[in-house]
Amino acid sequence: MISENYISENGYAKYLQSEVDQSITSMATHDLEPTAFAYPYGAKYWFTDFLLLKRFKVLRGVATKPGESTIIEVDEMFASEGQNVFSALGFDYGTRLTIEQVKEAIHKAVEEQEVALFYAHCPGTDTTDAYTFDVMFLEQILNVAKENGLHFYCVSELAE
Repeated sequence: MISENYISENGYAKYLQSEVDQSITSMATHDLEPTAFAYPYGAKYWFTDFLLLKRFKVLRGVATKPGESTIIEVDEMFASEGQNVFSALGFDYGTRLTIEQVKEAIHKAVEEQEVALFYAHCPGTDTTDAYTFDVMFLEQILNVAKENGLHFYCVSELAE
């Protein structure tokens, strides 16, 4: 369930208790201390940002790829120093992202000294599954980034 819908039906306290704090407690039993939160379905809301930043260093939502326009117009997928709330652009099959679009985004990141944020779910070959991605496409992205001298960061490192 999208956080905004859950909150409207159950309230903020219940959302944090059942959707966030239980997961933090579960991770702690395995000696894991989460510092970043990725919104399910990328569904961000300014007040949940406010509440979650009390528990996490960084938050990540999802940037939406515009129809036929270029992804370099998606400002929220580019991060600069001092941010702690980000949005990333997916490259799963469902996004229909092309390597040319990725190259444009990487060139913009280099020129403006920003970080281009991308994410994906599971590697796979089923092009009808919107939540899988082609490993060869990931390799192309990595090669373009390497050719441009870019570094890779965990989302939690971006706030440091």
